[in-house]
Amino acid sequence: MKKISFIFFVLLFYSCSTKKENEKIILGDVQVRYHQLGEGEFPRQNDVISASILITNENMDTIHYVPDYPYFFKIGNSKVDSIFMYMQAGDSISFKVKRALLNEYFKFYQLLKSDSGNAILNIKLNEIFSDEQKAKDAEFKLLSKRELDEQAALNKLLKVNFTDFENIRGVYRKITHKTDGIPIAYGDELTINYIGRFLDGYVFDNTYLKGRAPSFIYGKDYQLIDGIHYGLIGMKEGESVKIILTSRRAFGEEGSIAGIVPPFTTVIFEINIIKVTKK
Repeated sequence: MKKISFIFFVLLFYSCSTKKENEKIILGDVQVRYHQLGEGEFPRQNDVISASILITNENMDTIHYVPDYPYFFKIGNSKVDSIFMYMQAGDSISFKVKRALLNEYFKFYQLLKSDSGNAILNIKLNEIFSDEQKAKDAEFKLLSKRELDEQAALNKLLKVNFTDFENIRGVYRKITHKTDGIPIAYGDELTINYIGRFLDGYVFDNTYLKGRAPSFIYGKDYQLIDGIHYGLIGMKEGESVKIILTSRRAFGEEGSIAGIVPPFTTVIFEINIIKVTKK
């Protein structure tokens, strides 16, 4: 068995070391296509890698993509990790895999909407870190730059596209539909529908598609990000509003749970106040 395993490893290593751009290689039961070849090291188990990710369906419709954002994660022993370990730093590959398997590995909102069928993971391995502290330092440096880039992009949009938005405590909003409904007061129960987007238009959350409008107590901590509370000040039942939240008023330097919204990311919410219940 040891001899067979060794021969199998040599064959796999040889196939990866002689890979060519646009060539397909079979790793186990997964077909991998190389789009760009790197010349760096191969990652090993427990290394931390920095990678850019695009996930699509089989029709090439985007399921998850955050531009200019590298994900950092530790190589483990899953099937997905085993494919990553046959990449070199600088490699860009794509491969088709069951969507349910990716949902175990990643927890992205659009991806989690279904477990059925296949998805295509496009990934570029940017950098490999054998030292976790060095990985954290590199991530901090990139996130610091991202914060500055975010501020510049938002300032540009506010000057060009969002000049009619009012500023309420650092929250930018525009009421898109007004009514004579019940005014919101502290402690009321609100039922709302909303769509959450990034500045590039990518939708990261949509209650309309979920078919369930959430309710929360207005002004109560930890039920909604505080930027939304500020954005709804003075509004009424039946009204709609568009709110722009900088990362400081949204998900901050940590981002949202499971990486749905990355750190230092401006978000836009389009909110419809369905019902106001007095408490």
